[in-house]
Amino acid sequence: TDEHKTQNQQKVMGNRQKVSTFRWMLGMSMATVFSSTYIFTPPYLLISIILLIFQYPTRNGSILFAAPAILSMLLTSPVQSTKWIGYLAPMLDYFDYEEFHEITNAQIIEHNRKKGAKKCIIALQP
Repeated sequence: TDEHKTQNQQKVMGNRQKVSTFRWMLGMSMATVFSSTYIFTPPYLLISIILLIFQYPTRNGSILFAAPAILSMLLTSPVQSTKWIGYLAPMLDYFDYEEFHEITNAQIIEHNRKKGAKKCIIALQP
């Protein structure tokens, strides 16, 4: 039917059932690195600032500890290219999600009523 065809066109990602164990483990490793970055970076930056202010244990020691953050702020430019996003595909296989674009409210309700349907995260962008 036309409705089924439209729904399949809107479904972009997901249902990656046949993924090799290596690719799944690679995706898990990538997700772990991303997650640990978001967990450890804020405390590291806060501790770096405190150590720099109090020059603890020594002035050179605090500068050495904060050097990665300082260099990152000075040398990193915003991402200009999206070509690297393709390298994150194994991480998408690990999460096994579905992505819909321009889906109607009725289609969301229908998707959620299906037996065994995954929970939804709805993200909106202006």
